[in-house]
Amino acid sequence: MLTHGAWAAVYRNMLADRDIRADDRLAHYGPLSHASGAWVLPFFLAGAASVISPPAAGLDGLLATLERERCTVLTCVPTVLTRLLAHPRLGDHDLTALRQVGYGGEPLPANTLRRAVERLGPILVGNYGLTEAMMTCCVLRPAEHFTADGAPRAGAIGRPCHHVEVVLRAPDGTPVADGEVGELTVRSPHLMSGYWNRPEETARVLRDGWLWSGDLARRDADGILRLAGRSKEMLICGGFNIWPQEVEAELAAAPGVREVAVVGVPDADWGEVAVAFVALERPDGGGLDGLDGLAAWAKPRLGLRTPKRWVAVDALPRTAVGKADKAALRARLAAGE
Repeated sequence: MLTHGAWAAVYRNMLADRDIRADDRLAHYGPLSHASGAWVLPFFLAGAASVISPPAAGLDGLLATLERERCTVLTCVPTVLTRLLAHPRLGDHDLTALRQVGYGGEPLPANTLRRAVERLGPILVGNYGLTEAMMTCCVLRPAEHFTADGAPRAGAIGRPCHHVEVVLRAPDGTPVADGEVGELTVRSPHLMSGYWNRPEETARVLRDGWLWSGDLARRDADGILRLAGRSKEMLICGGFNIWPQEVEAELAAAPGVREVAVVGVPDADWGEVAVAFVALERPDGGGLDGLDGLAAWAKPRLGLRTPKRWVAVDALPRTAVGKADKAALRARLAAGE
C-alpha cells in the first residue's frame, strides 16, 4: 500500500536527484503500469514532454521514435538497453539528442555498460528501488559507473537519494562494516504503509520505521553500494556462501557474454551448486571457446564461487517487467533440461 504522500515523496526524490529539464523529451518503452509510468509526473512537473514508444513496435520502433522525436532521455530496463546496443541497425539512427539514459530493475551488465559509453557517451543513470519503496532509494550517477582506475562497477546501485536513509544490517539488526554483506534496510517517507491484508508479513519487513528489503549489498570504500543478491537466493556450496548476483556481475564482464543468470540447485555432494545460464554474443563465445572457455576464464576470478554447471541459452526468459525469470530457469532444471 502506497499513500498519496508516499508517491509525492517519490516524485520529490526524482526531482531532487535526477537532472530533469523543462525542454526534455522522455521516451517510454516499458509498460506505464510499472516503473516507466512513475516518471511521467516528475517530468510533467518540470514542464517536459513524455513520448511513448509502444513495446509492440519493438526495438525498431523505439529507435525510430528516439530519432524522429529527438528524445533527450530514455528510461528502460537493462535488458532493453543490452538488446538496443546489439541491434544491427543501431548505427543507422541519429541518437545525438540523447543526454541521459536511466535504467533500473536489476544491475547493468558490465559489457552493456562499456558498449553504452562507447556508443552513447557517459550518460547512464542507475536507479534502485523496490515495490515497497518505489523507485528512489539509491541513484548511480554517470561518473560513478566506473572506479578511479576505469574498471566498471559491476552490480553497483550508487548512493542513497537525498531524502532516504540506507543501512546495511546483519540478521540481528546491527550495521555491518564496509565491505561486508548485509541486508539493505531503508527509512524514508516514500515507504509503503504495508501489504494489503497481510499484517504478519508487514510486521516482518517493516520494523521500527525501517523497511527490510531482502536485498543483500556491500558498501565499498568510496561509499558506493553494490548488490550481492536476494537473501533467499543465497546458496551454500560445500559450506561456502555464494551470492548469485555477485557471480553474475563477474561473468557479465567476460568477453562475448551478452546476458547471464545464476541460480542455485540442490546437490548430493555439495549441498547446493551454482548453475549459470549464459547467452553468448556468438556461438564461439567471442574468443573464449564457448562455455568451456568461459568456465576457464571464470575460475581464477571466482574461485569456489565458479558455477559447477553451465547452460547455453539464446536469451534469458524475462518477467513482465523485464527481469530475468529465475523461477522459469529453476523449473527448466527441475524438468531435467
